[in-house]
Amino acid sequence: MAIDTGIAIDCAGLVEVGGLMNVYVTDIGNLTAVTAVSSVSVHGYSALTYGTWAMFQLKPNTASWTTTGSKENGITKYETTVQWYIPNVDTNTAARLQNLENKCCVAIGQFRSGEQLTCGISEAYKGTGNGATPWEYNKTYATMSLEGTSGSDFADGNGITVTLTATSFEIPRVYSGAILPLSGNVQANIA
Repeated sequence: MAIDTGIAIDCAGLVEVGGLMNVYVTDIGNLTAVTAVSSVSVHGYSALTYGTWAMFQLKPNTASWTTTGSKENGITKYETTVQWYIPNVDTNTAARLQNLENKCCVAIGQFRSGEQLTCGISEAYKGTGNGATPWEYNKTYATMSLEGTSGSDFADGNGITVTLTATSFEIPRVYSGAILPLSGNVQANIA
């Protein structure tokens, strides 16, 4: 594809709203179907099929999404880091986080702007292990790390920062499918 088109900034871009609202996470092995958008002008997924995903509501101004690209030996790779803070961790929260340990995570970040981006799954350079589910074998899934903090001051927070990190060979794809939060806002159906 030739480099012959740039990006125009309209009013919505000039008054943009930043930040993440929610993060949805599942294990890549749970996905039963992945539908990439086949249009050249759209870099996205229209469906990541698996019933119930873990839903993490985010405290304002405590979450971030960073994608960094670098080129080495002629190959461009991207590292995406999704990070959020969970305040006042109790036994139920700790159990849910423990459930993510040692999983091959896929995440969808839902931004305040209305956009949704994917992390931990890549359509480019599909794996070749199982022909029916090539997305499982490309080693682009996200891994989780945790950092618990308790401040020394009365006003300091007590909680855990969750970090998902994934390496891919393409920038994160936009997710255009439906997200339906379930009762209690700790799970969501994504289709």
